[in-house]
Amino acid sequence: MKAIRNLLLFIGFGLLLISWFGWYSGFFTGVSIEVRELGPIYAVYEDHVGEYSETGQIKEKLFGNLWDDGIDNYKDFGIYYDDPGNTKTEEMRCKVGCVIEQNQVAELDQVMDKYNLFILDRQKVALIECPYINLFSLYVGIYKSYPKLRQYAAANNYLDTPIIEILDESKNIQFILPLVERD
Repeated sequence: MKAIRNLLLFIGFGLLLISWFGWYSGFFTGVSIEVRELGPIYAVYEDHVGEYSETGQIKEKLFGNLWDDGIDNYKDFGIYYDDPGNTKTEEMRCKVGCVIEQNQVAELDQVMDKYNLFILDRQKVALIECPYINLFSLYVGIYKSYPKLRQYAAANNYLDTPIIEILDESKNIQFILPLVERD
């Protein structure tokens, strides 16, 4: 009898701990879409084909190269074109890199021949912002934000364009859907 009680206590404590971790990481919070003007956003990137989990090395390399060139930045950038559930791993495409802050664009001009530059011009976007607590909170944000942004685009007659992710590891994750009207 004592063993069953201890087992139930252990299971109860485990469930409580898992629930707390989910709450802490944002799993139980809702997401809301904000429509606003955003941009310009500058990002240095590299194209990648293959497993998305391999992109961390690309970002680290870019962060290091930019640092060596006198450009310090702390935001990850990514555009993931393919759904991992519907695409073969070796065919998944993305652009990954680093956001360049407005006050550092002039320094970037001096070394631009080394990098690919993505520019999101000022435009109307649908934006979801989620807190960044840990890696799990990033996955929670993706899980909640992508479907919501896709539904918003379909319901409001916008094209299903790729979603841009900007991760500031000190505070939040932005999921940005540029709003392009259908013809």
